[in-house]
Amino acid sequence: LPDGAPPKEDAESIRTHLKSEEEIRKFTLEESVGDVDRVVLLLREGVYLQRMYVVTSLAEMISLYKEEALNRVLPLLSDKLKSFESEIQMLFAEQVLDIINRNLLSDNEIATHILPIVIVMLSSREEDVTGEWMDILPQILVHVHESKLDGLISLALKRGELSERVPSRIVACHMIGMLSSKLPGPKMERTLFDRAMDACQDTDFEIRRTMGEQLQAIARCVGSNLTVSRILSEVMELMSDEEVTVRMAAFKSLIEMYDLLDENTRSSKVMPFVRTLCSSVPEDMLRVVATHFGNLCLKVMPSASDDDVVVFVSFFKDLSSRSEVEPRLLCAYNFPAVLKAIGARRYALHLHGVLTSLVGDSNMHVRLSVAAGIHEVMIILGKERGLKYVKDLVVTLLSDEVDEVRVKAVSHINEILANLQVSHEESRTAAYNELFPLIVKMFGHLRSRWRPTWELLNSAASFGQYFGWELLVESLVPILFQLMSSGAYPARIKAGQVLCHYLRHIKSSYIRAELVYKLIHEFARGKSHSQRVE
Repeated sequence: LPDGAPPKEDAESIRTHLKSEEEIRKFTLEESVGDVDRVVLLLREGVYLQRMYVVTSLAEMISLYKEEALNRVLPLLSDKLKSFESEIQMLFAEQVLDIINRNLLSDNEIATHILPIVIVMLSSREEDVTGEWMDILPQILVHVHESKLDGLISLALKRGELSERVPSRIVACHMIGMLSSKLPGPKMERTLFDRAMDACQDTDFEIRRTMGEQLQAIARCVGSNLTVSRILSEVMELMSDEEVTVRMAAFKSLIEMYDLLDENTRSSKVMPFVRTLCSSVPEDMLRVVATHFGNLCLKVMPSASDDDVVVFVSFFKDLSSRSEVEPRLLCAYNFPAVLKAIGARRYALHLHGVLTSLVGDSNMHVRLSVAAGIHEVMIILGKERGLKYVKDLVVTLLSDEVDEVRVKAVSHINEILANLQVSHEESRTAAYNELFPLIVKMFGHLRSRWRPTWELLNSAASFGQYFGWELLVESLVPILFQLMSSGAYPARIKAGQVLCHYLRHIKSSYIRAELVYKLIHEFARGKSHSQRVE
């Protein structure tokens, strides 16, 4: 071989990979071809990467050439999309969502041009593709009038036929649930209701579970009468299903549809069942009952007897004392809702011991959950009960050994302080004096964390309503100056704003003059450019 020529094997490789003139022409487009014509050509004759390019640029094309895109590109894409690769079909779902979120099309245009494509894609037998389009269906339905949903109704009925495979029938269940949010009750009853009830009796537990999850939406669509006469019996039967996931789905739906039931149905059918369940919750149902217990109590307590209350409270107490962490964590999360349902007057007898136990729980996450909702407890109890029963628990949380717990407890400090403003001045002052050192101490704990510091400073702007100005000037103002000098930038700005707010409300002209002098000397005439700018 001549000098500089490639070796023989490399030359053969080059010849093998060289494209023919015909192949090159196939990938070449005239520069004079317009954007829309180019897209149409690529949809008809392009290869994978070119089709991918068309789909990813569709939203931009609609924003630039809306009329041509609607009249030429979307009809062609609707015709070709089913033959494209599944990756492109799923990618197009993302583009449709982008088009909707950017408000590029009107509701009528979405129904006319996008909905037919959605129906085609939801007919796909590839589960990944169907799943991607099911994810965006709720956003599409928002823009489609119920009079234009017949195509989706027909598809839901077709995919829900017993001859269809299980994944197809599951898709039908989800579609029925989504459509129930759009259809009027009579139309739902005429078209999809019987299919939904049949799905509750399906031999496959996944279909029973999926339909169980949709029942509360269907109930709200068809109304109280049909819920009592047809849906409730299906829910109660699903609550006895051999599969625990089916029972869980039915339990959630039962809670959500409870307010649709008349008083007689609640007392004669639902309350006995719920009372029996809470008296002896199966271990495999414990998590779902504990998770939704607060919502359950809010629903059923207005019609509960004193005996019912005892049953519910006993279950709740049992949650708070279990050895596993998760039940105690769920107990802490649900505590404000349970208290609201049971009522402040029953707190001391039934719930104070539970809350005290949770505040002292050995697990940090349980205490963190209590700290996140302790202000709600005080609001529900009212000022007098809050001071008597909860103030000491707040002190315990603000003194917790874990930073995250203290930060969470102090994050709603203004609501806590406001609910300690009892009429008895001595008691009020004693409570505030006990809390103030702990609040001030928090600034030291938060020194390296600017966001919680900023939030606490934001609360500090209202401290004049609860603490004397002399106390604030003595203990908190020095911290404000320190933060203005060396805190993170957002904290420096907020500390300066709080200081200015204090200056407007401090009555002593002497103290104001001292603070203003210090502010001018250290900042307005400071050596640091950043201090002078601030």
